[in-house]
Amino acid sequence: MNNRINLDRTYHIDIDDHNWILKKSVPTQATRKGGQPSNNAGKMHDVILGYYPSLEIALRHYADHLEKDGVLEAAGPISIATLQTILLRIEKVCKGLKLVETEE
Repeated sequence: MNNRINLDRTYHIDIDDHNWILKKSVPTQATRKGGQPSNNAGKMHDVILGYYPSLEIALRHYADHLEKDGVLEAAGPISIATLQTILLRIEKVCKGLKLVETEE
């Protein structure tokens, strides 16, 4: 049994005896690298973004990924107000963190 911190619908942190593991849930692509169709197209799977020695460092990297996601979603140049909105969203998510146990 592992422990997990669900950060939002996309990101979570799994905890083992040695690391805090930041993961992102992403949809499986329709085709594989070789061009063959994927049997799991559209299904969600976890991508490991990093292994960290402390929760503080894992959350710092989570915030960095959220900032980049927010910037990538923008259609054009990013204003300071947009960046402030992204940072407020990150702060709100971090305040609502809860530890849950998972079976894996």
